[in-house]
Amino acid sequence: MSRRKFDESEAAAILTDDVVSFSNSVQLDAEPVDLVEVTLDEVIPSRLNPRKKENPLYEEIKESIRNKGLDHVPNITKEDPSDPQWQIADGGNTRLKILNELYREYRQLAKETDDIPTKIEYEERAKSYYKFKARPVPWTGPIGGIIGHMVENELRGDTAFIEKALAAQELQVLFEQKCRGDEWEQYKKFGIKKRLEEGQSISARKLADLITAEGWPMQAPNLTRFLYAANELIHLIPTALWEGIGHDSVIKLRKLGADFKTLLKHYIGEEQCNEIHSAFWSDALSSHDAPVLDWNGIQNHLVTLLADYVHQDSDVIASEFQSILAGVSIDNDKSVAGCNTSDSIPDAISNEPSIDAANSAEGSNDDQTVAACNTFETTNDGDAAESPSHQTSKSDALIFLVNSILEPWGLSHLIVQCESALGIQVTPPEDATFEVGDPVAAVWWSLYTIINNVDDTLTEADALSAIKSTFGSELSLFTVYNETIRLMSQDSRLKQFLTQFREVEDRILELCNE
Repeated sequence: MSRRKFDESEAAAILTDDVVSFSNSVQLDAEPVDLVEVTLDEVIPSRLNPRKKENPLYEEIKESIRNKGLDHVPNITKEDPSDPQWQIADGGNTRLKILNELYREYRQLAKETDDIPTKIEYEERAKSYYKFKARPVPWTGPIGGIIGHMVENELRGDTAFIEKALAAQELQVLFEQKCRGDEWEQYKKFGIKKRLEEGQSISARKLADLITAEGWPMQAPNLTRFLYAANELIHLIPTALWEGIGHDSVIKLRKLGADFKTLLKHYIGEEQCNEIHSAFWSDALSSHDAPVLDWNGIQNHLVTLLADYVHQDSDVIASEFQSILAGVSIDNDKSVAGCNTSDSIPDAISNEPSIDAANSAEGSNDDQTVAACNTFETTNDGDAAESPSHQTSKSDALIFLVNSILEPWGLSHLIVQCESALGIQVTPPEDATFEVGDPVAAVWWSLYTIINNVDDTLTEADALSAIKSTFGSELSLFTVYNETIRLMSQDSRLKQFLTQFREVEDRILELCNE
């Protein structure tokens, strides 16, 4: 059978189509694109794939391809139609690597045997891996490429936290480059009101919206942790990050760093605090970088450095550090739990916080943060909502806010207290009562995902189970996400909710810390 050659004119016809985002290019009812036959010499790995570690399912995928061939053909693309080679468009680097390995393996076996029938069999097997079907798709640019890979990687195998973090960091750079140029106007609907000046950054919330709109669901609290890891921690504890520490450890590190800064301010004041904190923090973390972090070792290292610097007894400093870690002020014995915290981002209480500020600041003024914790700006009818005086804990405050949003939609009964990072969850309704296009469904899904996945522990299986329970059918995550985004942009009844949802997101940025 002759191999169909995919010539340059055909490539140009596909690749010069209007560039669209990944989310827009993946249509469930799209017309099928003709597959083409290519060779290993004609396709190279994508340079945009955030995955650096081997796919944890690598051996399983390899045996599947060895025995059955490719179940899913890879998408291929060209940045320029005149490029001599195709590159993987999204999520096919692992399969391409395996095809190369199997091709070399069976070529070598063919060379080593003198038995003619066996040699022919091995050569045929090698040829079956050398030539394969692929689907040509338009070049979507670096943003679409990175997000396409992230979505595909998440579907086919666990992606390491640090790989997600580095992908988020690269997307931040790319989006901010666009917003500093003439393309900024296309992002007006995401709240980008003017061209970014040099040194300005997109806020965490807006950047999360931009990433989500391109096809990779992202929440602002998770994004701030990704960028904290990619901008700061990767230089201090690369071994720990590449060995697999994730959200929980990053949250714990932010708390440890913020609480140590509080201790440091107690001894040396504000003026020198940032510089000394950076030096001590870097020394402590880099000295204990290992596949498994020694938390006691890091804490003791910080205590020793401070004790030597201020000529104070280390046992006294250790005791004070423990008090701060427990949420007790060492100055006045008043609880500061939930306000001076690890994942508390001081600029989140100001208008439009920047990512850079969120990543560089570790603590905040206690009185200001307490005020922020107990202030709620709007209810569904637009009136100011006053928090009861007894609602001082983090979970009580968040319950009060979320309840004020869900109650007008008849959903407040879905709030439950639990042992999660925030102390609350939003549950699915017991009966299948929602239609996919119902605004109430969009309200439930938005709060269900942001509250229940604040520590990145909501599994795909749990989400799919909740969808089935809520809608009474087995819908894909893609379908529900897309429908929610569509409703948010088109249904006038959801405009007020969208404002309130941003409030919840900002409160989570301030309050989630344990």
